[in-house]
Amino acid sequence: MKLLVDVGNTRVKLAVLEKNALRFVAAVPTQDAALMRQALEEQIAKLGAIEAVWGVCVGHLAVAQCVEASLPTNLTLQWVQSTPKAGGVFNRYPEPQQLGADRWVGVIGLTRHFQFDGDRGASAVLVNFGTATTVDTLGSDRAFRGGLILPGVVMMQTALAQGTARLPQANGDVVDNPIGTASAIASGIAAAQIGAIKRQLEIAQRNDGQMPLLCVSGGAYEKIQGALEDSVKGVPIHHLPLVVLDGLAVLAQETNHISG
Repeated sequence: MKLLVDVGNTRVKLAVLEKNALRFVAAVPTQDAALMRQALEEQIAKLGAIEAVWGVCVGHLAVAQCVEASLPTNLTLQWVQSTPKAGGVFNRYPEPQQLGADRWVGVIGLTRHFQFDGDRGASAVLVNFGTATTVDTLGSDRAFRGGLILPGVVMMQTALAQGTARLPQANGDVVDNPIGTASAIASGIAAAQIGAIKRQLEIAQRNDGQMPLLCVSGGAYEKIQGALEDSVKGVPIHHLPLVVLDGLAVLAQETNHISG
């Protein structure tokens, strides 16, 4: 059994890989260090024998250190960094290590769900609705083409509330022509998020001659789900909530094959 760890800005997600099957374990909030440490130790203790631990971290260093301290003393957590190639995926960043590890592992995770068959196949656009929203494209040739980073849904709400004198941090409905402040904010945020997504879909379609797969993940997806579905009618949306853990599973399996 291998333990897989995805350390984000607000949660630590745990999963295990057994006989090439991925099983989700828990999502532990990071806001309270003592409670996080206790919850991690309890969850890990339930798992039994663990042979290796793989992780990716975009959260604070202190959270990563807490995860490491929660492990049995005989285990060393292998933190994944972005590389020129891994899991059959190629990184087009001129300096591959500059790519955020979560984005890199996320696009690798797509290969557990879809076949990428070369020049004539469809590419995939992966949107991760987290603290930040990322919109990344993996070509049919398994080359990571690049992508966008923009403030996430909640961060946009907070920025407007904190940076202006009279705009509240309130939830409103997303509508075509808002006639209230809360709705205007919600609709503006949705327009910004969805506009970025549609831009990357159009670029991929122009490059490939066909519509790419649209894949989504991240805890803030539910805040934008309805508006996104309305804006891309006819385009299937594939919800992959564990796509980063999927990527870690690919890398763990690859290591098995290499070492075996």
